[in-house]
Amino acid sequence: MLQRAAAQAGKTMSYRVIVSSFDAAFRVVAAGLGISVVPMEVAATYRQALGVEAVPLSDAFAKRRFVACFRNFDALQPAARRLVEHLETRAAR
Repeated sequence: MLQRAAAQAGKTMSYRVIVSSFDAAFRVVAAGLGISVVPMEVAATYRQALGVEAVPLSDAFAKRRFVACFRNFDALQPAARRLVEHLETRAAR
């Protein structure tokens, strides 16, 4: 019914399911129920075990950005503070 309404409006339906873990995502894929977009490193872990394929993505959205998160810099252990300072220095380059 929704697909028909979308078609009449000149649109297409886009279904998306959000799972809570990479394991769940790969179970969906292994069951043949869909595809999942995951980090390549994670895919390498599951490919052989579940017999699934992995195709590298090169689109801009596929470039990952990471951040270091902490609550209070002054409360961090000395080694953690040094790591944050090092990361900030590297990011400034």
